[in-house]
Amino acid sequence: MADPYGGPTAPEPRTGSAGRPAHGPVRPVLWLLLVLCAVCNAVTSAMDGAAVAVSLGFGLATLACGVGLYVHHRRARSVPAGVPGTPGQAFREEGSR
Repeated sequence: MADPYGGPTAPEPRTGSAGRPAHGPVRPVLWLLLVLCAVCNAVTSAMDGAAVAVSLGFGLATLACGVGLYVHHRRARSVPAGVPGTPGQAFREEGSR
């Protein structure tokens, strides 16, 4: 339906087969890597000796996966600029310049 006030309209979100937004394979792969790295980090943390460096590597990989998931989530929720009613949009009245 066209906007009666002439403003831009928000694009329709893509949906997957279950009616949820389609995000592609990025999110499931990041979740799989996050769980795998967290388990490997826990196992190597329980070991003694030279496993500290390996555990640190798995810990950093776990952190990187978590940051990747956060960034992917924020980008998926972002709304294009100029869509009426979105946070952060500056509205100008017609008489002010």
